[in-house]
Amino acid sequence: MCMLRYAVEMKARTIPWKLIEALLGELDKDRQWLQSELDVQSNTVTNWRTRGVPQSYAGALGVLLGTNADYLLGVKGATRYGRDVAPHRPMPAPPTEAQIGEWILLFMKMPPETREDSLASARATVAAEDSQKKQGAK
Repeated sequence: MCMLRYAVEMKARTIPWKLIEALLGELDKDRQWLQSELDVQSNTVTNWRTRGVPQSYAGALGVLLGTNADYLLGVKGATRYGRDVAPHRPMPAPPTEAQIGEWILLFMKMPPETREDSLASARATVAAEDSQKKQGAK
C-alpha cells in the first residue's frame, strides 16, 4: 500500500519553474537554450512557466542543469548533486592578463613560507594530474 501511494504522489509531481529558472541563471543560459536542448516548442516552455515541468523531463533536465532528477522533483532527502552526479558546468574562461597580473601581485605579497607552501601544493597537484593522465593512456 505504501508503494502505491508513493507511485501516485510521484505521478502527480512537477518540477517548479522557479527552480529551473534559478539553475538556468547559474549556468548563464536562457529559455531558448533549454528549448533547443530539449527539442521542445516555445509554447511548451511557456506552459511550464505556469504549470511546472512534467516529471518525464526530470532526467534530461538533471543532466543539462548539473543536478539530478530526485532533487528537481523535491524528493525528501535528495541532495543537489547526489552521490554519483558531478555538476555539469561549462569550463571557465581562461584568465585575462589583468587577472593574472593581480594574482601575481597577491602571490608576491604573501610571506615567503606561504608562497613556498602554495608552490609545493601546486607542484603536487600537477604531478598527481600528470600521473593520472599517464595511467589513463596505458
